[in-house]
Amino acid sequence: MSQNRCRWSNVIATLRAHGAVTEVVDSTTRLFVALMKSDPKAVTMLTGVFPEAFPWVRFLPEDAVREFLVEFMDTARAATDLGTLGPLVPLIAAWKPTAEIYADKELYATLMKPEGGDYGPVEPPEVPGE
Repeated sequence: MSQNRCRWSNVIATLRAHGAVTEVVDSTTRLFVALMKSDPKAVTMLTGVFPEAFPWVRFLPEDAVREFLVEFMDTARAATDLGTLGPLVPLIAAWKPTAEIYADKELYATLMKPEGGDYGPVEPPEVPGE
């Protein structure tokens, strides 16, 4: 019986800690969002310091860093409102490959080349059951 009580105590402590982390992230996010809305210079300032948190953004153009910052703050605000930080993980994972492309000049040049022309008509996909 005491083992079960100890396990439940650990579960409760973990849930409380998770709730505290989410609350801190929520409060911090609210503060930054309010700052960004109140002064356009704040976005510029935060864009400048964002590489301290995400060093790989140094490879992104400045407008992309700004876009990532705004998207990150919006997502963090919405996610913490739901009591979760989970949506931030795929957001960060989606932006990292973009930075990798900008970091690799050869790959970037290849991806930015105009296409070779029209490859002809494309057949519509088959829809199962039709």
